[in-house]
Amino acid sequence: GLLYTIPEDLLIKKIVVAQKLSQKTKCRLYSTCKLMQRLLEVTEVWTHVDMSYSVIGRRCTRAGRSSLLSPTPLFFLSMDIVCLKRFRGLQSADLSGLNLGALQQPPALLVHLLTNCPLLTKLTLYNCYCKTPSFGITQGRGPFGALVEETLVELRPTLTHLCIEASTLGLKKIVHGLTGLQSLHLM
Repeated sequence: GLLYTIPEDLLIKKIVVAQKLSQKTKCRLYSTCKLMQRLLEVTEVWTHVDMSYSVIGRRCTRAGRSSLLSPTPLFFLSMDIVCLKRFRGLQSADLSGLNLGALQQPPALLVHLLTNCPLLTKLTLYNCYCKTPSFGITQGRGPFGALVEETLVELRPTLTHLCIEASTLGLKKIVHGLTGLQSLHLM
């Protein structure tokens, strides 16, 4: 109808971007029609994404009850989300409560996010962990605790805002390696 007569670039600027729609609203709009899908595929629309466990880890069962995804499917869902073209313009992301990847290598989810989103300047990593079957779960502390911080320093030294749980070694890496850091929130 009437929506199709308005130029798409005007719709993006005046409705989708200017209204600062919530992530939930954007996702609901995305499922309404092909026009909304095209509009919401534009990178300007997505400047922040909340992929925290509390947001993407919940599913609704057929009976209407809330269900939580286990860490493995949640990790792969997160990886799929990070690789979507529409998120290339992200400036801010929240990965709280997620498995970032294996302990013995750079955390895959974090690497994908930092390489696919060049404009990212603000990152929240509370309660994140790295998991390897032989070692169990490590909450970002212990002998492998600085791997997340090393990855941040190596791939995004221009990060300006960071919320993280860091070990003493990790904190040293952050302070010395993230030269553009304006705010640091430690948990």
